[in-house]
Amino acid sequence: MSDTGVNQPQYKVGDIVNGHILTAQNEWMPVAPVPTPPAATLPEKPKRKWFLRKRVLIPVGLLAFIIILSNLNGSPKTDDAASVEAAAVATEEPAATVEEPAAVEEPAAEPEAAPAPEAGTATNPMPQPYVAKGLLGGDKYSLTGRVSADGPDVTQWNMFNDPAPAGFKWVVVELTMTGIDKDGVEPSLASFDLSLSTPEGNQYNEDSGLVLGDGMSKMYEGPTLYPGSAFTGHMTFLVPEASAGFMLHDNGNYIAL
Repeated sequence: MSDTGVNQPQYKVGDIVNGHILTAQNEWMPVAPVPTPPAATLPEKPKRKWFLRKRVLIPVGLLAFIIILSNLNGSPKTDDAASVEAAAVATEEPAATVEEPAAVEEPAAEPEAAPAPEAGTATNPMPQPYVAKGLLGGDKYSLTGRVSADGPDVTQWNMFNDPAPAGFKWVVVELTMTGIDKDGVEPSLASFDLSLSTPEGNQYNEDSGLVLGDGMSKMYEGPTLYPGSAFTGHMTFLVPEASAGFMLHDNGNYIAL
């Protein structure tokens, strides 16, 4: 192969063209062809011999036939055996199912009752008999009372009594004081300590200008009371005509009438 010519393409050393290789001397030398290995051939599978298969299948089939025939000729179950087996099946109890306990609803919490107001207030007056305390402590006397007249005609008690002004009325409270203090107590203390009160908190002091009727005494007219002795007297009050629901009031304590 010549390395000359017009428009010859550019090759580099080692290129193979048309069975020739370009050498370092820029010459083309023939290249021996590479032999192609023959295609691999698979070995032919040996043919099975049919008579060998028959020799195996015939005994197997014969054995299966003998087994089936022996099962068909077997003795059937007796009625007793069948009954026992049926009874055994019938007596088998199904597995007990465990039921989960139903959820128990907790009762709703009851609302807490509102605490009762403190005793001695206008909404919760102290009951009778009321026990009065001394300034230095200790029980002084016990007291019970009731409204004996609501708007009486005081002019019938005494000719010098004036009727209640327009829009007002007279209220007379009957009190019974019992001594507790061993040193004695004066019933007149009621005139200084006690006032008449309404549920609205209005308080009225004693109006001592009235002359009481026959058999009635004012509290300051009573004797000194020692433990066990008692005196019944009266206090009079001038209050608005619409007033009602009266209570006594003593040093911050409301007392039921």
